[in-house]
Amino acid sequence: MVKSIGEGGNSTQPEIQFADNLRNQRLAKGWSVPELKQRSGVSEAMISAIENYRRVPTVKVACHLAEALDTTVSYLLGETTVDVLTPLPKTKQKVLIDPDTNLERWVLSPVTHSSGLEFIRNVLPAFSATGIFPPHKPGTVEYLVVGQGQLMATVEEREEKLNEGDALYMQADRSHSFRNPWDSPCIYYVIIHSPSS
Repeated sequence: MVKSIGEGGNSTQPEIQFADNLRNQRLAKGWSVPELKQRSGVSEAMISAIENYRRVPTVKVACHLAEALDTTVSYLLGETTVDVLTPLPKTKQKVLIDPDTNLERWVLSPVTHSSGLEFIRNVLPAFSATGIFPPHKPGTVEYLVVGQGQLMATVEEREEKLNEGDALYMQADRSHSFRNPWDSPCIYYVIIHSPSS
């Protein structure tokens, strides 16, 4: 069985938390489901299915919803209480596993609504692709390093091949995507820095 959303692979509570946070963020903005559809490009049926715990979003759909709501996928997965020293053991890390591609998106940083910074570990299976992610808000940048395998990174029409250990800076306020056309999984780490609202 493919995992979906969970803490360290446990797919119960964070799945509910994602749905609840999505609904709460939408309602806090005073938006109906049709309005969120218009702003995100995600169908009303999908939004309703997610909010009613019937579907797990793909990573791409989660990104579209987060961008429309001016928040992050990490925040929708659940906020973290931050202290002077905040350990985040693997069993407490939030993970979203794309039901279509099996891309694993692990949240490695404590998540607060106003931090503007996300540290993500992605595991992209062999012979798969993320699909095209929507542009983040203006001024957002991503810093990426390949920990294992190889990765093709694309921003708009420009594509770059990255080998294990290679790093990349990219302006993420443009459409972008990642793919792994090779026969072994790729593990890559991303720091997303968004300007404060």
